[in-house]
Amino acid sequence: MTEQRAQSDDAGGDDPAPVRDLEQARRELARHAVRQAAVAELAEDVLRGIDPDSLLEKACARLASVLEIEFVKVLEWLPGTGVFFLRAGLGWKEGLVGSARVEAGLNSQSGFTYLKQKRVIVKDLAKETRFIPTPLLQEHGVVSGLSVFIPGKGSGWGVLGVHSNRGRRFSDGDILFVQSVASLLANAMATKEIEVERRRFRHILENTTDFVAVWKADLKSVFLNRAARGLLGFDEEYGDSGELPPSAFYTRETMKEIVEPAFRIAAEVGFWLGQTRMVDRFGAEIVVSQEILAHKDREGNIEFFSMIGRDVTDEQEQQVQLLRACRLLELQQEASPDGILVEDCEHRLISANPCFIDMWGIPAGDLPVGQEGVIPGRVAPKVADPEGFRERIDAFLSSGEMEWRSEVALADGRRFEGFCAAIYREPEDEIYGWVWFFRNLGQNNA
Repeated sequence: MTEQRAQSDDAGGDDPAPVRDLEQARRELARHAVRQAAVAELAEDVLRGIDPDSLLEKACARLASVLEIEFVKVLEWLPGTGVFFLRAGLGWKEGLVGSARVEAGLNSQSGFTYLKQKRVIVKDLAKETRFIPTPLLQEHGVVSGLSVFIPGKGSGWGVLGVHSNRGRRFSDGDILFVQSVASLLANAMATKEIEVERRRFRHILENTTDFVAVWKADLKSVFLNRAARGLLGFDEEYGDSGELPPSAFYTRETMKEIVEPAFRIAAEVGFWLGQTRMVDRFGAEIVVSQEILAHKDREGNIEFFSMIGRDVTDEQEQQVQLLRACRLLELQQEASPDGILVEDCEHRLISANPCFIDMWGIPAGDLPVGQEGVIPGRVAPKVADPEGFRERIDAFLSSGEMEWRSEVALADGRRFEGFCAAIYREPEDEIYGWVWFFRNLGQNNA
């Protein structure tokens, strides 16, 4: 019995199934290593910033090589057209890559994949019922294929597809490999779009004549555009980088007492308006009127601050000089023997000296700043011919003349010499206001 069992074992030999399974596992492990190496290589290219077209070409080559497949295509969705653009590919007839259009919608494998946003496997294209084979696939005798969605801005970037002109079974490893490549392409295209937008944004900033600054959220560094760098004297030294520490143009005191509180307010309410003093490269102070805006993410965290400014150093100096001139004019008006009234361009009262108030008999405190129509309303009633006086004033103001002079007879017998002049700026002759002078000529002896 023992001998018979031994003969039977010898005759039957070892069971070959475990050996075959082991060998298959080894081959699958080797294929997995190849797929992983291809994905790692493409990922490294993405990190290096390889240009999009080169990356797409390389991805197609790796897919074709690793999967040992005849056709690879990268279709880019063209918004508003209803079609895909064959952006890159391998195996297709000459001239199609970079020019061919593929129908979108549920009538094609690519359109079906794009709308469903999931992988689509075709075992036999001739027997497919979910969609209609496109001329591109039919003309190349495609039998089987796998297509996956490439995510992106809006509804998606496009579709990645691999096809064969023979029946092909795609393993789970194959599917995962194609999906991994699609994810890499999606990340690369998104990064490129961000970079393009960033360059476009920077180009706009660099070419605007306004003072523009973009602060990092921690306030430790700031980008200044060309106009800002030029104003502060840093243009040649820092070139197009524009990155500077705030200490380069703010004193420690200004940063602590004004700038940092301003950014805290902007972070809380969204913006801050005001003026700060900057120091240029040569130590000269520059007064900048600015608006700070806080830019936040969806969670409300500060991403960065933007600042738009304008050099108002000269304007501030002019304001100081104007205030001094106005004060001097006020002193002159107070001491003048003539009655003086100053109005804005809308004939609202700006000021009236004591002599004017006294000579026209207006009660003290009864002539508030901003009162309209003092001449026709408070002066004319004291004139011997109020209506005629108003008509002469109206005719002067509507004539476009800049000066008016006339003797004015009052109802009480006094005579005034009246003079009015427009306050304007050349060369536009834009009128800012009017100044009225009245001098007492004494009683009418007629």
